[in-house]
Amino acid sequence: MEWCAANNVDTIGELRRAMRPYGKFKRIKCPAGLHAEFERLLDPPGIPAAWPPHPNEDHRVEQHLVHAAGLYGVLRRAIFDAKNRWEGMLYLIHFEDDFLQYKGIGPGLLPAVLAWREYLRGRFPRPVAVLTPEVLKGREFGPVRQNGSPASAGPSTYMPPSTRTTSTVKLIVEFDLADPHLVEKVRAIRSIVG
Repeated sequence: MEWCAANNVDTIGELRRAMRPYGKFKRIKCPAGLHAEFERLLDPPGIPAAWPPHPNEDHRVEQHLVHAAGLYGVLRRAIFDAKNRWEGMLYLIHFEDDFLQYKGIGPGLLPAVLAWREYLRGRFPRPVAVLTPEVLKGREFGPVRQNGSPASAGPSTYMPPSTRTTSTVKLIVEFDLADPHLVEKVRAIRSIVG
């Protein structure tokens, strides 16, 4: 951390660039003695669920879903609309009885989902307050109109033909005149450009 502070390496992206062996955007070189330590910092041993919990609740949920091979998509979809995704995940772990109601979870996937739930039950104690299925609902997406219905994400991208603007693209192509496929290449470019 001292080396990062002394070299103005403030983000993970900057640290990864410093660790690259070469590259256009590389501005400083990570010392060889610290390289292995930084590797352990960026990719700690074990599965993400065993790492220290992330302070952001949404990232913490991802931390406990990403290692669930083959289940990530269906479990994430089940808690996607939850206003508090951490509570949504705790509901699935401790209070859900019917996983077959969720899209993508069928009889073939159910044993893996139940094994995932048992594994996380050992990691997280049952909440004192009883959680209900309502915790999986409630997140609003996009701006909301005054009557309560969601507004469109933005202005329509369709413009009538009279208001469209035209633009010009300049394409410079260099050919080797000794190339035996020169004619085919020129025809292919002309068919693309028009």
